[in-house]
Parts: sequence; C-alpha cells; structure tokens
Amino acid sequence: MEQSFTQEQLLKAYRLIKIQITQDGKEIFEGSVPEDTKEQVEQLLFEKIDMFPAMVCSYENIEEFILLVQNKTTEETKQLFDQLQEEDKMEYFIRVADEAYDDDTFTEEDIETFERLGITDDEEEATAALKNMFNIKFNLVINGAVLPLS
Repeated sequence: MEQSFTQEQLLKAYRLIKIQITQDGKEIFEGSVPEDTKEQVEQLLFEKIDMFPAMVCSYENIEEFILLVQNKTTEETKQLFDQLQEEDKMEYFIRVADEAYDDDTFTEEDIETFERLGITDDEEEATAALKNMFNIKFNLVINGAVLPLS
C-alpha cells in the first residue's frame, strides 16, 4: 500500500472503521469506532477479574486499506485483502495505558495480577493475552466483508 493519503482522507477512513469481536467463532460485538471495541474488551476483563487498568487501542494499516477498497464490492475487498503483503497486514492492539498506574487506584497486588495475566503496556503481549484469555479475535468489517486482523 505504498500510497500517501491526506489527513482529511485518513479522518474519513477512521469514521468507517468497524472492528468486530468474535468469541469462539461467533460475533459478540461490533464497534462503530476502534475505541468502542477496546471498551468492550475492558468490560470482558471487568466481568472476569472485577477490575481493569486504563487501556488504549491502536491499529496499523486499517485506514489505508479502507481508502484502498472504497467503492469496491465484497468480493473485490476480499481479493485485495488476500493480496496484502506482510508489511501491509492490518493489526489491532489493546494495551495498558502509560498513565494507568499513576493515580494510586491500584495496589501493587492489582498491578502484579495484571502483569501475571499478561495485561501490560506492551501492545503485542497484552493483545495476545486478551485474545487467549477470552478466546476472541478481532476483524475489520468493510464493504460486507469480515476480514481477520493480526
């Protein structure tokens, strides 16, 4: 996807990002912006351990892909997705926010619990831990296609 886009184009694409969560192969949530999906994962975490640290989400290559597939059919969208090079693969991450432990909300024991569960400020480690903990996957929903995110 060696193409550059304007801030306006990227903002337009951001508004089209719909990230779906599937659990055990079934859709459990579809957010209208990436942050909605993060909040749903926080809710899952709260239901499991009765607390969660402040978290942030990030993503790579999603806005660019959305702009690439504008006005494409479902089938064309899937074909373009299948043709993505490794460095252009779309990713979605959730991690502990940098300031999560600054306000004394959590005890040292709470922080150790999060770390033991793999819920850290490392985006790859935390995302993998959350995916494994809840048996969830993240997908991009665009043009009628449901595409897995790394």
